[in-house]
Amino acid sequence: MSTVPGGVHFTFTASMGIAEFQYPEDVSKTISTADQALYRAKNTGRNRVELGWKSEGALYTSLRRKHDGFREHQRCTMN
Repeated sequence: MSTVPGGVHFTFTASMGIAEFQYPEDVSKTISTADQALYRAKNTGRNRVELGWKSEGALYTSLRRKHDGFREHQRCTMN
């Protein structure tokens, strides 16, 4: 909770979906991927950041493995 001048208290959350644009991909595809990630963040508890994955290439596989391992670590340490 935060307080602003005048004693007003407020709280906020931020959910984000992130996707990487890769030329020559259509920008609308990147926005759609980020939008799907945003809704995944909102639907899995809010106040989170989710990555939009494109299921192709070694970079995807490497990043997905690291991301899933980090999420598993968070789940274990928060219980």
